[in-house]
Amino acid sequence: MTNAEIYYKEDMPVGFHVEGHAGYAESGSDIICSAISVLTINTVNSVEKLIGDSFSLQTQEADGVMDFKLDE
Repeated sequence: MTNAEIYYKEDMPVGFHVEGHAGYAESGSDIICSAISVLTINTVNSVEKLIGDSFSLQTQEADGVMDFKLDE
């Protein structure tokens, strides 16, 4: 199961933590995990390229973990 948590500072989202695998299909064929990966990676890339804010990013591919936080 994939779990996602959004980090907030006051009422503004400032990051997210996604963890786990969907278990819909075998590794490499799981369209749910693929969709989650595309959305999370696109979010990080968009912040980096379009907004330019600094951030921290930690990943653990084997466990399906991505932790993204905007710096203050």
